[in-house]
Amino acid sequence: MQQVTTLGIDAAKNLFQLHGVDAHGKVVLKKRLVRHKVLDLIGDLALLGKQILGNVVADRAGHAMHTALVSRILRDRTFWEETTIDDEALSDSPAHPSEAIQAFKALD
Repeated sequence: MQQVTTLGIDAAKNLFQLHGVDAHGKVVLKKRLVRHKVLDLIGDLALLGKQILGNVVADRAGHAMHTALVSRILRDRTFWEETTIDDEALSDSPAHPSEAIQAFKALD
């Protein structure tokens, strides 16, 4: 997949529709997601107690797979490091204007 530079999300009653374009304005992502599945994943990842700086790709996943991922993340430190997002990075975030956030950062 090409690099998505702009991502739009249409949130309807039961679906999320994702639209991604690259730097040239070419559509590179069209994806329809079932709303309750997205919310399930977000809720299960919230069990980590910290934000995630990385990518999560889930295909036909459910609570069992989500919680297995959370357990694996917490158990195996070779996949991540703990980091702090500084005030400068938060300056665009109206929800957290002046506080640092502890987060998990995925290691390449």
